[in-house]
Amino acid sequence: FRPHTDNGAGAGQSKSLIVGLGNYTGGELMVEGAKKDIRYKAVVFDGWKERHWTLPFTGERYSLVWFTPKGCEGVRGIDLDLGI
Repeated sequence: FRPHTDNGAGAGQSKSLIVGLGNYTGGELMVEGAKKDIRYKAVVFDGWKERHWTLPFTGERYSLVWFTPKGCEGVRGIDLDLGI
């Protein structure tokens, strides 16, 4: 995929968290030229300010990405009691 910074509906957000799932090889996330292994490992980066892209991969790869859109800072979500 091509190097890019994020834009569009989420404009203004800051940090994103990404994790790669599936049975694949390759597919690392490049962030400002640094290779990040996201396969079953969470990585935090600022997709709005840092250029990023995905390296080629083989197999089946899924990416989960979490972020907070601008304007939602400080809004409480659901409090979960995980018994920890």
